[in-house]
Amino acid sequence: MAWATYRSFRLGLLSILPLTITMSICFGLMGIFNLPISLPTAVIANIVIGCGIDYSFHFLSRFKNESRNHTSTNDAIYATVNGVGKPILYNALSVALGFSTLMFSMFLPLQFLGGLIALAMLTCGICSLTSLASSISLGSKKIIS
Repeated sequence: MAWATYRSFRLGLLSILPLTITMSICFGLMGIFNLPISLPTAVIANIVIGCGIDYSFHFLSRFKNESRNHTSTNDAIYATVNGVGKPILYNALSVALGFSTLMFSMFLPLQFLGGLIALAMLTCGICSLTSLASSISLGSKKIIS
């Protein structure tokens, strides 16, 4: 979807970077703590992709606009983070808090689901800001074009 929206294969691939990092952390933690992949925990990937891609879209859309207004890529990144940083983090926090209420369930798989999705949303919001900004900064002209 991002590939079609931005008409750029590179931006399309870049938009899934925060999701990839987040999913690696979530399923890595599940492996470390021997949490089984069950129906509720398998749903995590779908929810993270559905909610988390929004953070990438917000960041990249704002960056494309800011890159038209700034001559320096770093200035455009700085303006982007200043513009969408708080909204992305507030959104991630509110979704995380909403799902964290599942941790008070009497049904153990729902407790895992709530905790993991809360962690995933916070991780994805932070990863969207940091990994996208650093990737754009490192890739500069290659990514934007």
